Amino acid sequence: MCEQGRYWQMHDLLFAHQEALGQRKLARYAREAGLDMSRYSTCLRSTATRARVQRDLDDGRRYGVTGTPTFFINGLAIRGAQPYAQFKSQLDAALER
Repeated sequence: MCEQGRYWQMHDLLFAHQEALGQRKLARYAREAGLDMSRYSTCLRSTATRARVQRDLDDGRRYGVTGTPTFFINGLAIRGAQPYAQFKSQLDAALER
């Protein structure tokens, strides 16, 4: 769809600037990440992109996701930043089944 092979570069910039995610800032990060700005702009205006994002939001809501991070292990939601022990106990239980 709109992929430009710069996922991690953009990811890192967004993560580093979580407090500043307005449209102008996003365009600045896209430039810094080395995106083709014409393709970036086309992607933002695309109804296909909008539909894909909406599907992802709808799927998350259907599964009870209310924030990030949310992980699922055998259908059990683990919400928020949890310690390793929480994941380990759930994974161990899943492997025992």
